[in-house]
Amino acid sequence: MIARRRSLVRALTLLALPWYSAGNTNNHKAKYDRYWKATKKTCERDTCGHLVPDEAMNCVNECTSPGCFAEVYGPGTEEGPLEDGEVDRDRERKFTSCVRKETREARMRENKEKRERDKKEREERLEEKRKNRKKKDGAELPPMGGVAEGGTMKALHNSAESAPLDEEEEKEEEELLMGAIDEMAEAYESL
Repeated sequence: MIARRRSLVRALTLLALPWYSAGNTNNHKAKYDRYWKATKKTCERDTCGHLVPDEAMNCVNECTSPGCFAEVYGPGTEEGPLEDGEVDRDRERKFTSCVRKETREARMRENKEKRERDKKEREERLEEKRKNRKKKDGAELPPMGGVAEGGTMKALHNSAESAPLDEEEEKEEEELLMGAIDEMAEAYESL
């Protein structure tokens, strides 16, 4: 009896997996939809607000993403721009897919630039603290050797060789290493 229940639970779990994973994909898409839909609303209200809503789709789409508009609705395409009041679901899906991809790439680029700026700032702060400590202690410390100069392991090796760090320096060193771990995780996710 218990074995039958277990097998029934396993079967139900396996049947539910496709719906569960599909739900996660939609949530992931919704994250990027927020950005471009906000742009679309601004276009509808400001740039194309003087047009009748049913006839403004070319204006709104071009304002939302000129690149995707040219790719899907541009004059060089087979069908060309939408006629006033025309609804073409296939091209609408292509446009939405293109805008999502464009938004995702832009957000990834922004996040990468932010991580690089943060990493550089952390390294500069840590190096400045090391210099100040060197002046204060008069001791010779090895160079920082962060991720940019040879990888995370070199940073760990150099931090182990140096004199004991105070709490603030330990926190800075930990932030530098966590930044390197975040970079590796982001690179893995983008695969």
